[in-house]
Amino acid sequence: MKPGKNGFRWGTDFRETLITFYKLNEWKGGYVTADDILNELWSPSEKAPKNLRMVILHQLQKFREKGWAELPEDASKCPKENCITEHGESAARYYMKNWEGE
Repeated sequence: MKPGKNGFRWGTDFRETLITFYKLNEWKGGYVTADDILNELWSPSEKAPKNLRMVILHQLQKFREKGWAELPEDASKCPKENCITEHGESAARYYMKNWEGE
């Protein structure tokens, strides 16, 4: 797993992202976007895995479906209308296959 800037860890399952999501949500007192999580887990000097942002978007979409999260901005940032549903699964598979973590 990858240590985050404030001690959070990015894992290969929803639980790790959920922990980070709730911690950030407590701090921000409102919406948490995929970019918030990505910025928390990766410093600008590091190169994040290519599709990591899409993986986080997909996980937040799953949280939204369960009533755990809302995505007021992120869904509209993708150039393709159905980006999360079209690309989320393949990005997640790419991530799991190509980045083992530390």
